[in-house]
Amino acid sequence: MSAGPLPTSLIVLRGNPGRASGGPPGGYGFAALVPELVRNKWADNSSIIGPSHRLGHTMVRHFASATGQPVSTYLGAGGIQPRNDLAGLNLSLVPKVFIEPVRRDGAAARSPWRLTSAVPAASAPGCLPAS
Repeated sequence: MSAGPLPTSLIVLRGNPGRASGGPPGGYGFAALVPELVRNKWADNSSIIGPSHRLGHTMVRHFASATGQPVSTYLGAGGIQPRNDLAGLNLSLVPKVFIEPVRRDGAAARSPWRLTSAVPAASAPGCLPAS
């Protein structure tokens, strides 16, 4: 039994928008979390850094346009937040981006965009369709 082709890139909707994400009380929006360079005796993700950052910028534009949500008012710069503490990003073998809603007040959890955000993310350039 074949596992099928490997994805060329991955986009993951991450987190619970109703939880406090450690930001200021008035913080809202979303951010694309992208990997930071990890190069040590256990891991080397240097080949996915550039492609992940390009995918992140594409996703920020596409996700904002498709959902009408603003980029984060406090997390990252221009909606891009490099992270070096997430194994799912930094140990990936393919370019990867996590989309993280960062609104604190719980309204995002009830918002219609939360229910439909997987569709725009899945249709973004560089993302494989679900099978």
